[in-house]
Amino acid sequence: MKLLRDYGEKYNIPDRLFTELPDDKAKEILKAILQGSDENATIDNHTRHVSWVRLAAAAVFVLAFISGFYYLSSRKVNPDAEKTVSNVRPKTKIQPGHQGLVLTLNDGKKIILDTVKDGIVATQNHVKIIKKNGIISYVGAGMQTAYNTASTDKGRRYRVLLPDGTQVWLDAASSIRYPLAFNEKQRVVNITGQAYFEVAKNPEQPFIVKINDGATQVEVLGTHFNINAYPDEDQITTTLLEGKVKISNQSGSKLLQPGQQAQLVNKGQIKIVENVNLNEVTAWKDNQFYFVSTDIKTIMRQASRWYDADVEYRANINDRFNAEIPASINISDFLKTLELTGKVKFTIENKKIIVTQ
Repeated sequence: MKLLRDYGEKYNIPDRLFTELPDDKAKEILKAILQGSDENATIDNHTRHVSWVRLAAAAVFVLAFISGFYYLSSRKVNPDAEKTVSNVRPKTKIQPGHQGLVLTLNDGKKIILDTVKDGIVATQNHVKIIKKNGIISYVGAGMQTAYNTASTDKGRRYRVLLPDGTQVWLDAASSIRYPLAFNEKQRVVNITGQAYFEVAKNPEQPFIVKINDGATQVEVLGTHFNINAYPDEDQITTTLLEGKVKISNQSGSKLLQPGQQAQLVNKGQIKIVENVNLNEVTAWKDNQFYFVSTDIKTIMRQASRWYDADVEYRANINDRFNAEIPASINISDFLKTLELTGKVKFTIENKKIIVTQ
């Protein structure tokens, strides 16, 4: 276990991933590492010196594999599930997502930022649009009547620095529409999908986020919050991490405190949920999957958006899952992690994931 922990420290694998790892599993993982660096490697009860350089190639495998054993609640893994040869094929057309954005300018021109080098990508109304290190930003004084829309496809995420200094992280299959300059009494933007905001403080000019068709809006002065408004989710949620926000729609309005979540239920009624798991809500922004007693359909909706894959259910899975998985791993390792619970199985056909039991 010590060698395994040293390995984890060397490659920045969180120590908590080892906390509940049984000794037999630790030995199994270490064996896989050694075999990855030396075909004749074996494990015994004595300390073995292994070249860190030769182990480096196994770093991604270890992080993905250990994550499968890190569960946020006490549980037992089905031993038969670990012996099952998965139907998830190692070679697949489904790849993990990456940074990417389509920027639609005021005149309708579209710029695919995946293919554009860092630098000035466009100029509108004396405003320069700049791409640098995976962020798009605006420099100059523009006109309120000019708007841009930043949108991500499935399998894409991106960060946008709005003209007022507000930072917005866009999840996959999401969008935000905003003016080139906030010259009115309110700073108003429209979003779809999921977005995380760190709003630049300006008490004299409230920041308003209109969700989907604009029937629901979030009003802030300066704060950090997450909005999930995907049309295929059961409800629209706004989760507050810092500051204060007001949620409003035709049914009324509610004030949120940090750690609370507003859920739109029963045809627009606003329900306040206390002590929300903020890691679960914002894990996507940090390129992680974080599941706490999560049902399989919620999990697969997230996977579908990130891996740009379709999902078909051939079994009714009623179990719930707890796991923390890096979003950088391939789809096969993601699904195998879930299969370790013994509660679900998967098959991949082209770009479709089939869920069975």
